[in-house]
Amino acid sequence: MANLQQVRGARAPLFDRFGAAGEGASPLLDWAPARRDGDDVVLSALERSIGQELARLLNTRCGATLAVLATRERSVIDYGLPDYATLYTNNVDDQRRLTALVQDTIVAFEPRLRAVRVTVELLGNSRHALRVLVDAQVLVHGRLEPVSFRVGAHDEGRA
Repeated sequence: MANLQQVRGARAPLFDRFGAAGEGASPLLDWAPARRDGDDVVLSALERSIGQELARLLNTRCGATLAVLATRERSVIDYGLPDYATLYTNNVDDQRRLTALVQDTIVAFEPRLRAVRVTVELLGNSRHALRVLVDAQVLVHGRLEPVSFRVGAHDEGRA
């Protein structure tokens, strides 16, 4: 008989974490807009989930180059951002290209967001550490609700 050992792998896919059918409503579906509680901002479970996925997405490097991605539609194999070290983020044209790249990446891999608008800012004195501001809408209970996220993206120049 085979020796069976539990192996810790990747986290369950996002929609599997929502809960199986018949288990009652998931807390991710009980959405309320972010609100202030004293000095803190309290996010809904849905906003936290989207924010975590955005951070994961923008801090994952895909193997395809910028040139290759420009020639094809994005697929799961292209998850994440390509190495953007060749884009000098102080250059206006390169910053526009980078902003478009980040926006296209979010649109391709975060289907819960609609009408995505992205602003990319330099983070500190680094040429390649970015702060990404994402303004979008999320469909909740048949209506679009505005959401905003601030995500740090870091690139050490590795493919």
